[in-house]
Amino acid sequence: MATANLQIDYVQAFQEKKEVTANEAIDELDAAIGGTLSKTITTADVTLTGPPTQNSEAMKFRHVLTGAMTAARNYIVPVAAKKFYLIEHQATGGFVVTVKTTSGTGIKLVNGEKKLVYCDGVNVMLGIAPQPIILSYQVENLAANADIGDGTAGGARVVYSTPRPQTLTKISILSQAAPAGIDDSNTCVIKIYRNAGATPIVNKTYNTGTSFPAINTEGDLGTLDATEKVLAKGDQLRLEVTNGATADPPAFMLQVQAED
Repeated sequence: MATANLQIDYVQAFQEKKEVTANEAIDELDAAIGGTLSKTITTADVTLTGPPTQNSEAMKFRHVLTGAMTAARNYIVPVAAKKFYLIEHQATGGFVVTVKTTSGTGIKLVNGEKKLVYCDGVNVMLGIAPQPIILSYQVENLAANADIGDGTAGGARVVYSTPRPQTLTKISILSQAAPAGIDDSNTCVIKIYRNAGATPIVNKTYNTGTSFPAINTEGDLGTLDATEKVLAKGDQLRLEVTNGATADPPAFMLQVQAED
């Protein structure tokens, strides 16, 4: 028989050399609390050995991932062990690692990211709830036909540089006055880029059918690009606003929400 969560063998009443089983149990408990495993992840998914194998890889608490990744990979933990893992994504290549069980859901990490996760025997989830981070940036009152940026991501205005890996969850604006002159022929287009990437994180066009938010009203800029919304340490958010000849948006607050 074994424990319910870590699958550590019990000492049996009839067994000889009980100290062997007891010492193995202590070693496995020690690994689950403070052990470190360095694991290379490069050209394929990695599946950890787990209980009932003695001193299995999955019993370690801290997992340091290294190597030159060639694509996004899965780091697969066993369902038999219900436990916490501290995962450190130190591999290179710029690809995401997903910590998961064979068939359950998991948690993604980008380069340089560190997360405490928990396997409940089915799925892998965050061990600590993500904390929302809110960036507020004041955008000035632009005159009609006045823009921010030159139509390229490289020329857009830098409004934020992330101090650590983060994943954006929502970008919105809070209108501070009444808009004017915005219609199908004179649109107001707001784009947010990650660095100088060709694909914006979000791209919103205001026209006759999609009204710019009224005064003191928040407007969601829409669905975030799944790739561009994942920020590495040092990534920049860049703002571009392009207005038609009569398009006259008011001053607004740019609001960005993210989680670690």
